[in-house]
Formats: sequence, structure tokens, C-alpha cells
Amino acid sequence: MRTPWLTVVVGLPLLAFAGQAPQAEKSEPRGVAEVARAYFERYAAWDVEGLRTFYDQRSVWSDPTTAEIGPRVGPVTGPEAIVGLLRSSTRGIDDLRFEFEEQFSSGDRALAIGRLKYTLRGKNIAPGARDVPFNLRVVAVLRIADGKVLEHTDFSDFRGWTEQVRAATK
Repeated sequence: MRTPWLTVVVGLPLLAFAGQAPQAEKSEPRGVAEVARAYFERYAAWDVEGLRTFYDQRSVWSDPTTAEIGPRVGPVTGPEAIVGLLRSSTRGIDDLRFEFEEQFSSGDRALAIGRLKYTLRGKNIAPGARDVPFNLRVVAVLRIADGKVLEHTDFSDFRGWTEQVRAATK
């Protein structure tokens, strides 16, 4: 009985690999959704040191909506500047956290929608001021490449923020 030529042609490559030990997988950058999920977990917990590992010298962080309540925060570039900004912009706030209700990614972008919750302590506002709890809508948009967050832009709903802070001093 003759072996059909198709069986031989298809079977030869399989035989060639049959005796070889499996090769270690090449280390490839993680996918956008995987990077975003890990990043947003650390961002939600306000793990600033953990966030540092996602940045490189090309990374840029900004929140253009902060101009509504004071000086605009960012843009800043590079891990040291970003971590420094995140630390300094939340100095005196010990309960900051994000609660993301929705996340998705498309192409090189990832997005999280949720709430930014924290308490601005009265002692950081003015002598005798009351603590002010905040529960703000927030959207965080990332651009990810090569396993790194190249851009992070926050958009927060600061409507009423200034009025709440003023009311705490009355």
C-alpha cells in the first residue's frame, strides 16, 4: 500500500518537531487589556509606587479638568515626575480611592469609568473648617504600547467642588 503524498507532506513537519524539546516562549509585551486591568487595579487602590512600574520616559500624565478648581494638573512626563505629581497633588488625603464601574479597551486605548472618592480634611482647608467628603465621576483614558502606559488622562466632574469647600468654612 502506498502512502498518499498529502499524508507525507503534512506529516513531515510534525515529525521534524516531534523529537525537539519545547522552546521557551519569547517574552512579548502584555496586551492592552491586561496592562490596563493591572494598572487600573493599582490606580483604584492609589498604589503610587505600583503605578511607577507602568511608566517609562515617554509616559505623560494629565488631568485638564483640574483647571476648574485651581491650577491645571499636568501634563508631566516620565516616571519620577508622574509619581511626584500624584503624591504632591494628594498630600493630606489619606482615604483616596477610585471605584471603577466599567472598563474597556480598543486598539491601543483603554478606558475606565467610575467614581473618585476621598475626604478633604478641614484642617487642610482652613482653621475650624469641616471635613468635606467627595464622590466625583471620573473617566481615565490610557494609551498603552509595549506594556507601558504612554498616556494617562483623567477627566473628573468637579462641578460644585469649590462651593463644597467654601461651605466647609462657614
